[in-house]
Amino acid sequence: MPMRTPPRVTSEQVSDELGRFLKERTDIGLCNWLGDLFLEPRNPFQTGRRQPKRWVSVVGALTGFALLIVCYFHVL
Repeated sequence: MPMRTPPRVTSEQVSDELGRFLKERTDIGLCNWLGDLFLEPRNPFQTGRRQPKRWVSVVGALTGFALLIVCYFHVL
């Protein structure tokens, strides 16, 4: 029996299938990666918003204070 070749797949079909696959996988993606990087770990028992990690708060506060100091001395 001769071997049958598989049908040709177009780039549009591959793109559609990849898009469908990524929509089903809500646990991956850039937004989830950034959230995991800057926010506390997910807790399946709490439905509220996640809080920022401690180092994000500290860096944000220091950056804010630095901007206030620069603006204060720039105006004088």
